[in-house]
Amino acid sequence: MRLTVIMLVAALSAPVIGSAQEGFNLIYGNRDASRMTVMIGDSIQFPVWVSTPPGWSEDTIAFMSNTMQINSQIISQILWRGCTLCDSCCSFYEPPPFFCPTLYTMYPINTAGDTIQIGYYLFRLTSDPWYIGQTVCPIGLCPIPSLWGNIYGTVQFLPLQSSSCLYFSPGCDVIGGDANGNGAFDGLDVTYSVAYLKGLGAAPPNSCECPPHGPVYAAADANGDCQFNGIDVTFMVAYLKGVGSAPRSCPDC
Repeated sequence: MRLTVIMLVAALSAPVIGSAQEGFNLIYGNRDASRMTVMIGDSIQFPVWVSTPPGWSEDTIAFMSNTMQINSQIISQILWRGCTLCDSCCSFYEPPPFFCPTLYTMYPINTAGDTIQIGYYLFRLTSDPWYIGQTVCPIGLCPIPSLWGNIYGTVQFLPLQSSSCLYFSPGCDVIGGDANGNGAFDGLDVTYSVAYLKGLGAAPPNSCECPPHGPVYAAADANGDCQFNGIDVTFMVAYLKGVGSAPRSCPDC
């Protein structure tokens, strides 16, 4: 009888560890884990996001151990890391050499289906030119899985983990106003731009990835506002008439 009671108490107090399931999400990078556009040698902020399901009836998540596996050929250095919950809510563990950096939290979290940021890492990226034009995914699953639990430790979850991949942009080396891409800016670029905007000609050849704006016709964007429209044509004409500033490209390209 005594043995039966001991076994029953042990069973009731043992944590229930569920498999990764929908609604419990751990995301590194963009909030929706979409691709990030970067350049070699960049320093980038890599946010950490979490969500719990709406209408969840269990206790609020009280602790998190969020692990990740870093590809050290792509991420050359962790420059900094921080907590966005509160100053004392997080702690970090960074074992050398990049083996499963971990973000710990001791803070009540119940997002009710929303996705919130809990922290971030600041990474220095590789300077290897081989990666230019490549899309790579630098964050993987650590052999030590991420684990979340309630305040009593009786319910624990393995969150569904995802991460943004990185597109290493070649950058955008263009001549401002050179809409037709012939290597010079002149009246022909005005004609080319007008034809395209009226739907009578080809698009400008120099399209660059310019986060956060997305693809931009960088050379045709004569006024540097990171979009190409009739205002750029007016800007070009003003310069060619000697009454305006020289064309300039989007500063984010």
